[in-house]
Amino acid sequence: MDELVPSRYLRIFPRPDGHAVYHGLFGGLAVLDDGALALLRGGPAAMRRAATGTPRARQRCHQLASEFQARGFLVPDGFDERAVIEEGAAARIERCRTGHLVRALQLVVANECNFRCKYCFAKTMWRSPERTELQSSPSNQVMSAAVAHRAMDELLALVRGQGHDTLQVEFFGGEPLTNWPVIASVLECYGNGRAGDVAIRYSTTTNGSLLTREMADVLQRYGVTVTMSFDSPASTDRVLAHAERRTARELLEDKLDLLRAAGNWVTFNSVLSKETVERFDGAALVDYALERGVRMIGLILDLDPEFYAQEELKRLAARHVLATHQYGSERGMPVVGYWHQTFAQIAGWQPSTLRSGYKTCPAEGCKLSVEPDGHLFICKCCGTLLGHISRLREALATEAYQAYAQKGFQNAPACTGCELEGFCSGLCVGAVEKQRGRLGVIEPTACDLFREINRGLVLQAPPGRLDRLAVSEEGDARQVVAP
Repeated sequence: MDELVPSRYLRIFPRPDGHAVYHGLFGGLAVLDDGALALLRGGPAAMRRAATGTPRARQRCHQLASEFQARGFLVPDGFDERAVIEEGAAARIERCRTGHLVRALQLVVANECNFRCKYCFAKTMWRSPERTELQSSPSNQVMSAAVAHRAMDELLALVRGQGHDTLQVEFFGGEPLTNWPVIASVLECYGNGRAGDVAIRYSTTTNGSLLTREMADVLQRYGVTVTMSFDSPASTDRVLAHAERRTARELLEDKLDLLRAAGNWVTFNSVLSKETVERFDGAALVDYALERGVRMIGLILDLDPEFYAQEELKRLAARHVLATHQYGSERGMPVVGYWHQTFAQIAGWQPSTLRSGYKTCPAEGCKLSVEPDGHLFICKCCGTLLGHISRLREALATEAYQAYAQKGFQNAPACTGCELEGFCSGLCVGAVEKQRGRLGVIEPTACDLFREINRGLVLQAPPGRLDRLAVSEEGDARQVVAP
C-alpha cells in the first residue's frame, strides 16, 4: 500500500447517495460514501490509520484497497496509466494490417431513396472527390447480388482467418428495401445461423415505407433486426419524395403492424436535429414505441457540426436526451445512442475499447462499408476511399484505414485530459471530415454536450445498478449490486 497513490485520472461527481467515481481511461464507475472517498483520497496514510481499528475495520479497509486497485483508482507511485493506452495503440497498428479488428460489414445495397428527409445524414457526409463521383455514378446506384456475395465471402474469410466467431452484417442505403432482391439473396445464401464457424447477425436501417408481409416474414426468419427511422408520432420532417405531405405515423403505422404480426425485432432510430429538436416529444415517442411492440429506441444527435454551435438548441437536446432516457427507464423501454455507449463503458455495462476494439463508433477500424459497385469506405458517412472489395488486403494496408483504426485508442490530441477520454469517439467521423477535412480533430461545441449528457446519466443511474463501495458499521466495505 505504501507504493500506491490515487490515480491522476480519477473523475469524481457528487450524487445524492454519495460520490460517483471512475477512471478517465478505464471506467470502473462506483458510488463511494464519504468514508470510502476519504480513504481513496488519503492514500496509504489514510489506509494505515484505518487499519489500526477493529478486525472488522481492518477487513473493510483491505477490501476497499483491493477494489480501488482493481478499478485503477489506486496505482503505483510514478506510474502513468496512459502507457497502457499507448501500448494498445502500438499493437493496434499491427492488427490493422491483418484485418483483426474488422468484425462488421455494411452493405450499401442502394444509393437511391424514396424519401427526402430534411436532416438526412447524406447532407453531412464528407463529399470527397471520390465520394462525390460515386454518389452520382449510374453504376453505383444499385448493388448486384454478385457484389454482395463477393463482399460476404471476403469478410467471412477475413473474420474466420482471424479467429473471430461472429460477423455483423448491416443492409444500408439510401433506402435498402429499394433493392430487396439482393437482401433476400444474401439471407437465403448465407443463412441466419452459422456460416462455417462464423455466426452472422443481420440488421437493416430502413424508413419502413416499402415493407410488405413477405419481407417481414423473411426478415424474421433470418433474425434481421429492423431499425426503423422514426422521430416522433407527430413528425412531419420525413416525407416521401413524390407524394403529398403526410406524417410518419400515417406512413408507417401499417408497416409496424406487419412487423409485429410477423414477430420481428424492431427498433427505432430517432433523430434530434435542428429540424426536429424543438418539436420533439420523448415521452410520446416512448409510449408510442411500447404500443407498437418496438424493443428499443436509438436517439441520434444531429451529425451536422453547425447544430452544436447553437447553444439554445444544444441545451434543449441535452434535456430531451436525459428526460427521454429517464422516462424510458421508468417504462421499461431502453433509450440508447452513442451518448449512452460512452456512459455504459464507464459503468462497466459494455466493454471498453481495450476489449471491443472501439469506443462508440465501429468506424474506428472495426467495420467496412461496401458501395453498390464494390468500392470500400470505412462507413457510409465517411469520404476517404480505401479501395475495392476485390482487393481487400490492399485496402487494410492503406494509411487511411490505419488512421481510422487508431481513433479507437487516440481520438484526437485535444481529447487528452477530458473526463470522457477513454470512452467517447466525439462527433461522427464523417461530419468531422466534412467540417475539418481531416481526422485527429474535435468539434469543441459537441464535446460540451457529450459531457453534459454523461454527467446527467451518472446522476440518473439507479443506485441498484451501480457498484457501491462504502465504509459503514452496517455492512462490509464492498456492497456490490450487479447491473
